[in-house]
Amino acid sequence: MKTRDQITVWNADFDRFQETITRGRYRKYFFGPKPLWKERESTGIMFGAILCFLFGWFIIPYLGNAAGLNPLGLRLAVIVLTLGGILILIRGLFKIKEEKTKAYTPVSDDEFDRYFQYDISGIKNKSKAFLRENISGLAASGNDINSVEPFILHSAEEYSSNVNLPLMVKCGDDGLIRASNLFFMLIYPFDDICYIYTTYANLFDGTAKFEHAYDCKYTSIESVNYEDITFSTVTQKRQEVEMNTKTLSIKAKEGNTSRVSVNIIDYDIIKKTGGHFDETEAFKAYEFLNSKL
Repeated sequence: MKTRDQITVWNADFDRFQETITRGRYRKYFFGPKPLWKERESTGIMFGAILCFLFGWFIIPYLGNAAGLNPLGLRLAVIVLTLGGILILIRGLFKIKEEKTKAYTPVSDDEFDRYFQYDISGIKNKSKAFLRENISGLAASGNDINSVEPFILHSAEEYSSNVNLPLMVKCGDDGLIRASNLFFMLIYPFDDICYIYTTYANLFDGTAKFEHAYDCKYTSIESVNYEDITFSTVTQKRQEVEMNTKTLSIKAKEGNTSRVSVNIIDYDIIKKTGGHFDETEAFKAYEFLNSKL
């Protein structure tokens, strides 16, 4: 099976301006409505102005005189650097004042969910293309993956080698926990077989990694479980930790689906945030697959 190390969640023909806005709104949702003009930018303005004055009044005249440069040219350089320092200082102070008077509105849960649907659409399109490319019998089977809606399952993901940005989680005003790093599992159901696509996605940069495709005949399924499990994994800080989850898993006796799973609920995140995860799609997928056994 062919794999691609990294893809963009969005399609190439999507609006790039909308894409940029989406990533920014995700960051604002998780990090809060903080001013863009932070303390380090203010320090940078001051430092830049001081450098202009330092070079204009001391360093350039000293080096110029030592090298015997034209005094008129030196005076012009001093004037230019001095004016530059004043302009930088004025602009910086004005920008600081402007940012402090702004009202920063947080991104709402509904707004996050609207943007998230754009990424869901992107993931669905990527999954269909990948399944067609990697499931050899799909075209001959007569199963049209455009004709069915997949079960779309996802979980908060912090495994360090699969994502390139830290996991952020937030409990919304509606009590639902939302995450910035996600593991996606899409299940396309047909009469005698289902096709499964998995990938790891990051909402902050709009990339997905490690795509996999599976074909799973219902007659080959040994078990479908949705249960609490505990296992060890590796965090972003490369520390081994114990995870407590509620996981949907599919185990088959043949084909390439020996076992695929998705952690729908992370009890440690629930304990940390006080929120809850949405199990609706997981219950639907679990009931459907069990009905095929």
